[in-house]
Amino acid sequence: RAPVTEAMPAQAQARHMLADEHLVVVSIEHCTASRPSFSLKGSSQAYTDHVTALRSDLEDVFGAMVSEEQIVVKVNDPTGRPPPPPAALAAGASPRGPLVWRPRIGSFEVEYALKAGPRIVGSGSCYSKIASKKFPNTSKLSADIFNKVQTLLAREDRVDRAATRQASTVQPQALAQAATAFAQEEQEERDRQGDAHTTGTTEDLEAFGRGGMQSEKA
Repeated sequence: RAPVTEAMPAQAQARHMLADEHLVVVSIEHCTASRPSFSLKGSSQAYTDHVTALRSDLEDVFGAMVSEEQIVVKVNDPTGRPPPPPAALAAGASPRGPLVWRPRIGSFEVEYALKAGPRIVGSGSCYSKIASKKFPNTSKLSADIFNKVQTLLAREDRVDRAATRQASTVQPQALAQAATAFAQEEQEERDRQGDAHTTGTTEDLEAFGRGGMQSEKA
């Protein structure tokens, strides 16, 4: 298989780093039917070999960007996968006990997800052997997953920067509005005090004037 570095496009060199809360989850569904058999060709070992190769290539492509715990590869994990509907059974067949999820014949389906704590930043399907009729080139597939994660990280960075810019714009505006309101309140208080002082002075003058007039009459 080709080295991972050769499979990666040039833009992958501009890396967005994963935070401690980030988790890259790669889910693989692969056929577990016995091979070769009367109806199935090939080898069952080919499926497990491709899982091993993809694990190794993912570690290579992400490198020092992530800790060992930040890349999780789930293989044939039934969590969140619904069992096949009764219509998927062969005509006239009846289920043997409760219906459960099982890997599809000939499948090597790969999905990815980037999580930030309990939140899913983004997810999607990145390979289907059922659709392509062949196994993936694991070097190219791991590089594709890397680039998809990078796209999600770049989008998250843009959202964070936009939120920071909005907060930095709103805060000065709010402070300016508060300062204006405070200045208006101070001016109104000074006006009230001025009115009270003027009223008191006028009353004092009138009282003084009346007192002077009474003195002259006396």
